[in-house]
Formats: sequence, structure tokens, C-alpha cells
Amino acid sequence: MNIYKIKHGNPLIYGVEYTHVQKLSKHKTMDSATQLEALRQVTQQHNQRTLAKNLGFSVGKTNYLLKALIEKGLVKVERFAHSDNKLNYRYLLTPKGIAQRIALTETFIQRKKQEYDALQQELIQLHNQNHEQPAQSPTRDKRP
Repeated sequence: MNIYKIKHGNPLIYGVEYTHVQKLSKHKTMDSATQLEALRQVTQQHNQRTLAKNLGFSVGKTNYLLKALIEKGLVKVERFAHSDNKLNYRYLLTPKGIAQRIALTETFIQRKKQEYDALQQELIQLHNQNHEQPAQSPTRDKRP
């Protein structure tokens, strides 16, 4: 069951599973993992179809995300002036977008370090439990 903490103005709605959801505008929200991945990929792609494929989203959702990032001032769009294909655009991170990407990356790394530390502790506990229990040989049915 996925229930998220989403800011809808005031108050906050809490749930079982937490994900940080970034308020992008009046109606648009995006979780931090999606926003980070979009900011990582957006400058490397020249069209929304390729970006959508790399993000694993539909073209419609990708368009929605790009509009939200543009509206928030994290990404700007430039048309290729001398392109034969007038549908090609270049997506650029703004200084605000670069700062947001840095902040999201730092948060992501910190969260992954905490997860790693927790897994290390769990592994140590499992090793300790394994060494405390006497080794048992497999039992076989002894039939006459």
C-alpha cells in the first residue's frame, strides 16, 4: 500500500510510505527522485520522446514534468535555430536548476548512505546470530 506525504497547501497529509513531493506550482507536484532523474537527463536529450523513454514515462507525462520544471525556473528551452527538424529543442538547466540538482543529489546520497549503514548493521546482526547458533547437520529420515 503506497500512501504518500504530499503538501496540498496546509495541512500536510501523512501516510504509511514517505516520499518527498516537491510543490512545483499551484497544481503540479513531483517527488524528489523523479525530479532528480529529470534534471539529470533533461540536458542530454533533444526531444521529449527520447527523454520519456530514458525516464520510463509516457511522452504526455514527460511533457507535464518538463512544463513544471520550466514553470519553476529550473529548466529553460531553446529551439535549434539551424535545425532541419524544427521539433528539436535544447533543454538547459538554469542556475536555479543546477542548485536544485546539487541539493537533490546530496539528499539522495545521504539517504543512500543511511540505507547502506542500516543494511551493514543488519548484516552484522545476521552474522552474529549465525555464529551463536550451533551448527546443525541436515537430518535424514532413518527408516529401517
